[in-house]
Amino acid sequence: MDDKNKVKVLLVEDNPADQRLVEIYLQESNMIAPEPVKVAELKKGLLQLEEGDFDIVLLDLTLPDSSGFATIKTMLEEFPEQTVIVMTGLEDGAVALNSVKAGAQDFIVKGQFDSNLLSRTITYAIERHQLQMKLENYAKAIKRNEQKLLEAQRMARIGNWELDIVTNQMVWSDEVYRILGVEEGAVIPTLQEYLKHVKKEDVAEVKAAINRTMEKGQPYHVEYTLELPGGIVKNIANAGQIQVSRKSGGLSLSGTIQDISAFRAGGNTSGLELKKRLQEVLQTMEGGDEAAATATIKDLLATL
Repeated sequence: MDDKNKVKVLLVEDNPADQRLVEIYLQESNMIAPEPVKVAELKKGLLQLEEGDFDIVLLDLTLPDSSGFATIKTMLEEFPEQTVIVMTGLEDGAVALNSVKAGAQDFIVKGQFDSNLLSRTITYAIERHQLQMKLENYAKAIKRNEQKLLEAQRMARIGNWELDIVTNQMVWSDEVYRILGVEEGAVIPTLQEYLKHVKKEDVAEVKAAINRTMEKGQPYHVEYTLELPGGIVKNIANAGQIQVSRKSGGLSLSGTIQDISAFRAGGNTSGLELKKRLQEVLQTMEGGDEAAATATIKDLLATL
């Protein structure tokens, strides 16, 4: 039973002897079942890629209509997600390395490979490229989710933060800066800096809640007032809990703050209900379930 993987190969090579040799090596492969298409010019290769999908392109860098690094550069500009292996002569080592840096998966030197090496290079290049594309798509999905969460936080006036218990250094989300009326980068986020904005009569209560959590490990919820420049006053609901820091791996205190001034003014939500909902947001965010956190934030918005 033939269990070799079918591989659609586009061979872009103008030298008939080299073209025939590569074709023979492909047919001798014990790893892949090649389906080769041969062209002798870059423009014809690009046309083939427009008309159909190929698993791999074997690209000679010296062609009648293109030469050197410009060959791979043009192909990857036109088809950035295509898996490409460049074929070079012994004198083109630097160009080959630059081609890989530019996005080619690998290179092989003419006269220095056989059927087995060619098959392995093709197989590994395809596998690496597939993994790379999965990682890039995953990173894009994470970025999209982060942007959605930040937008939901802005709409619900909820910011999240993390406090390093040892250094008192903090990390603030964009919405924390907006709630405080501070431009990102204008201050170093620390607990001391944050407490400067808390109403003097409330500072002791906030510190006590944080200390109790650090001593006993239990989540906390506290409501207090911020007094900001320009006479701006905001009512804040603050929830926090101990967790392992994503950044340092040590223990940290993380949580959320929400501007509940509108809640207080409208009387739409009780303190206990708000506390419960904030804790739900905190737990889902720390658990990595950003979609659930966003849904809870949207529910909170409906009560405004």
